Amino acid sequence: MVTVQEACALLDGGKDAWLLDVRSDEELEKDGRLAGSQHIHITQVPRHMDEIPRDRPLYIVCASGLRSTIAASLLQRQGWDRVNVVLGGLSGWNSIRCPEVSYP
Repeated sequence: MVTVQEACALLDGGKDAWLLDVRSDEELEKDGRLAGSQHIHITQVPRHMDEIPRDRPLYIVCASGLRSTIAASLLQRQGWDRVNVVLGGLSGWNSIRCPEVSYP
Protein backbone atom coordinates (compact mmCIF):
# COMPACT_ATOMS: atom_id res chain seq x y z
CA MET A 1 0.00 0.00 0.00
CA VAL A 2 1.15 3.51 -0.77
CA THR A 3 -0.17 6.91 0.11
CA VAL A 4 -1.60 9.21 -2.51
CA GLN A 5 1.42 11.45 -2.01
CA GLU A 6 3.83 8.58 -2.77
CA ALA A 7 1.88 7.55 -5.87
CA CYS A 8 1.76 11.14 -7.12
CA ALA A 9 5.48 11.64 -6.57
CA LEU A 10 6.25 8.53 -8.62
CA LEU A 11 3.89 9.50 -11.43
CA ASP A 12 5.01 13.14 -11.44
CA GLY A 13 8.64 12.00 -11.46
CA GLY A 14 8.14 10.15 -14.73
CA LYS A 15 8.58 6.71 -13.20
CA ASP A 16 7.44 3.83 -15.36
CA ALA A 17 4.37 3.13 -13.24
CA TRP A 18 0.95 1.95 -14.41
CA LEU A 19 -2.14 3.43 -12.79
CA LEU A 20 -5.21 1.17 -12.82
CA ASP A 21 -8.61 2.65 -11.97
CA VAL A 22 -11.17 -0.04 -11.03
CA ARG A 23 -14.18 2.27 -10.52
CA SER A 24 -17.40 1.97 -12.52
CA ASP A 25 -18.17 3.88 -15.72
CA GLU A 26 -20.78 5.84 -13.79
CA GLU A 27 -18.19 6.89 -11.23
CA LEU A 28 -15.83 8.02 -13.98
CA GLU A 29 -18.58 10.13 -15.52
CA LYS A 30 -19.58 11.62 -12.18
CA ASP A 31 -16.21 12.04 -10.47
CA GLY A 32 -13.80 12.23 -13.42
CA ARG A 33 -10.89 10.17 -14.68
CA LEU A 34 -7.37 10.30 -13.30
CA ALA A 35 -4.92 11.63 -15.86
CA GLY A 36 -2.85 8.81 -17.30
CA SER A 37 -4.89 6.04 -15.71
CA GLN A 38 -6.16 2.90 -17.37
CA HIS A 39 -9.72 1.94 -16.56
CA ILE A 40 -10.81 -1.66 -16.00
CA HIS A 41 -13.86 -2.11 -13.78
CA ILE A 42 -13.22 -4.36 -10.79
CA THR A 43 -15.57 -7.03 -12.18
CA GLN A 44 -13.68 -7.06 -15.49
CA VAL A 45 -10.15 -7.44 -14.11
CA PRO A 46 -10.11 -11.27 -14.47
CA ARG A 47 -11.06 -10.96 -18.16
CA HIS A 48 -8.46 -8.29 -18.91
CA MET A 49 -5.39 -9.54 -17.07
CA ASP A 50 -3.50 -9.78 -20.35
CA GLU A 51 -3.76 -5.96 -20.62
CA ILE A 52 -2.16 -5.34 -17.22
CA PRO A 53 1.65 -5.22 -17.36
CA ARG A 54 3.73 -7.44 -15.10
CA ASP A 55 7.01 -5.66 -15.80
CA ARG A 56 6.11 -2.29 -14.23
CA PRO A 57 4.96 -1.16 -10.82
CA LEU A 58 1.17 -1.17 -10.70
CA TYR A 59 -0.84 1.33 -8.65
CA ILE A 60 -4.53 0.58 -8.20
CA VAL A 61 -7.12 3.18 -7.28
CA CYS A 62 -10.88 3.18 -6.66
CA ALA A 63 -13.14 5.56 -4.75
CA SER A 64 -11.99 4.66 -1.24
CA GLY A 65 -9.49 1.77 -1.37
CA LEU A 66 -11.73 -1.26 -0.84
CA ARG A 67 -12.11 -2.37 -4.47
CA SER A 68 -8.48 -1.60 -5.24
CA THR A 69 -7.46 -3.89 -2.37
CA ILE A 70 -9.61 -6.68 -3.83
CA ALA A 71 -8.12 -6.13 -7.30
CA ALA A 72 -4.59 -6.15 -5.86
CA SER A 73 -5.25 -9.43 -4.05
CA LEU A 74 -6.61 -11.00 -7.22
CA LEU A 75 -3.59 -9.91 -9.27
CA GLN A 76 -1.11 -11.03 -6.62
CA ARG A 77 -2.70 -14.48 -6.53
CA GLN A 78 -2.15 -14.64 -10.29
CA GLY A 79 1.55 -13.78 -10.02
CA TRP A 80 1.82 -9.99 -10.12
CA ASP A 81 4.42 -8.91 -7.59
CA ARG A 82 4.73 -5.13 -7.91
CA VAL A 83 1.15 -4.25 -6.97
CA ASN A 84 0.33 -1.23 -4.82
CA VAL A 85 -3.01 -0.03 -3.49
CA VAL A 86 -3.35 3.74 -3.35
CA LEU A 87 -4.69 4.42 0.14
CA GLY A 88 -7.67 6.73 0.27
CA GLY A 89 -8.58 6.22 -3.37
CA LEU A 90 -10.04 9.09 -5.34
CA SER A 91 -11.04 10.87 -2.13
CA GLY A 92 -7.40 11.09 -1.13
CA TRP A 93 -6.32 11.92 -4.66
CA ASN A 94 -8.59 14.95 -4.76
CA SER A 95 -7.39 16.17 -1.37
CA ILE A 96 -3.87 17.01 -2.63
CA ARG A 97 -2.26 18.27 -5.81
CA CYS A 98 -1.79 15.26 -8.08
CA PRO A 99 -2.09 14.64 -11.78
CA GLU A 100 -5.42 16.16 -12.56
CA VAL A 101 -8.77 14.50 -12.72
CA SER A 102 -10.42 15.08 -16.09
CA TYR A 103 -14.15 15.05 -16.66
CA PRO A 104 -15.88 13.67 -19.77
